[in-house]
This record gives sequence, C-alpha cells and structure tokens, in this order.
Amino acid sequence: MFKKILFSIAVLALALPATALAQVNVDQVDPYTGDFAGLINTVISWVLGVVVLLAVGLIIWGGVQMMTARGDSEKFSQAQNVVIYAIIGLIVAFVAWALVRWVLGSVLGTTV
Repeated sequence: MFKKILFSIAVLALALPATALAQVNVDQVDPYTGDFAGLINTVISWVLGVVVLLAVGLIIWGGVQMMTARGDSEKFSQAQNVVIYAIIGLIVAFVAWALVRWVLGSVLGTTV
C-alpha cells in the first residue's frame, strides 16, 4: 500500500509542472488565417502530427517486440518489419508534406 501511495505522489510531482506549462496566450496562436493556404497548412500540420505520433509509437512497439523475441527469429523479423514500415511511413509523410508546401508555393504563390 505504501508503494502505491509513493508511486502516486511521484507521478503527480512529475505531471503537475507539465500542466502549469500548458498555458498559452490565445492572442499569439493563429492556426487559421482565413484563406485556402492557411486551411491546407492547418490540416497538413494536424495530420503530420498524428502520423509522427503513430510512427513513434510503432517504433517503440517494434523495439519492445524485438527485445521480447527471446531468440525467435520469426518474431524478431516481424518486429523488424514493424520498425522498418514505421520509418518508411515517416519518410512518406514528410515527402508528402514537402510536396504540398511546394505545390501551394508554386501554384498559389503563398508561403505556408
């Protein structure tokens, strides 16, 4: 019981400073500028953030699977494929992001 209480206090001690830093001045945040390029930039930023989050999660999951394979070459190969496909997904997402920025810059003449 004492260990659970101590663990809870440690988690709260680590989490509370992060919530204090989460305050943002709303006047400085302008995700949507009101034009088409701003809308596309906002959507692409959100999608890229989700893709990066998923890819990092998959890389961690693949690493855990590699460590728990215990010499089984088939499980290790599956875990290695998870990591490789996550990295390929990251590369495709960043190339798509760069391509969209280039097209918007050249076609619409805007910088996003």
